[in-house]
Amino acid sequence: MNEQIKRNYFYKVAVLFGLSVVLLLLFGPSFGVIFAVFLIVFELVIMMFRYFYILTQRRLYKVLYNVLSVSLGAFLAMFLVVALFISSEYHADEGVGVEIDYVIILGAGLKGTEPSDTLKRRLDIGFDDLRNRDMNIPVILSGGKGPGEHTTEAEAMVAYLRGRGIKQDRLIIESHSRTTEENLAFSKSLMNRKDGQVLNILIITSDYHVFRAKQLAKETGYIIYGKASESPILVRINYTIRECFGVIQTFLKSMMDTS
Repeated sequence: MNEQIKRNYFYKVAVLFGLSVVLLLLFGPSFGVIFAVFLIVFELVIMMFRYFYILTQRRLYKVLYNVLSVSLGAFLAMFLVVALFISSEYHADEGVGVEIDYVIILGAGLKGTEPSDTLKRRLDIGFDDLRNRDMNIPVILSGGKGPGEHTTEAEAMVAYLRGRGIKQDRLIIESHSRTTEENLAFSKSLMNRKDGQVLNILIITSDYHVFRAKQLAKETGYIIYGKASESPILVRINYTIRECFGVIQTFLKSMMDTS
């Protein structure tokens, strides 16, 4: 009996270990793959305690197995709920027919001085939207300079939109932000808003990013709308996983700030 248990255990370990290696080889050490590998390792630890309990019948191993199993289940349930909230904004196309006061397009990385594919998708969606709106609506292009970038994201975004015919006088540069939170805070500081005035703001960003961006932008005096650019499926999955942690962190921070 013990030999059969050992064989089954080591077979499962080999399969899960092999799955981790295949994921790393196929997709590299992306955020989503690292997360998947972490879950696999966690499951291996749970299996190990179950295996030890079956062999020794020691209560400690059973307690550890049960605690870790419940913890993993609770974490995955919470993670799934957050992912569902994020995915609810994948096809966001809000603000149609609304008088928008400011449009914000969020930065997303450069290749030297050229917008990345993700950023181009955001800019193309922004361009299509701007063509259908009042030509006087100001557009804030938000993004600083990151590692490996030869200019700020905001300046590259200006060049891209000007190249497609958007007039310079509509474009406002916000080139100091490094995070989504800074994107939105610094962008708001560039808006002309009178006391008591409510501004309608349209945020344009990637599908996986709309939910958190809207949550961070919520503030008295602003009505927030979101518009999503479509991402390739693997990019969407990878960054949705990362966004789940961002949303959880934002929620915990807001809870601490209000306590």
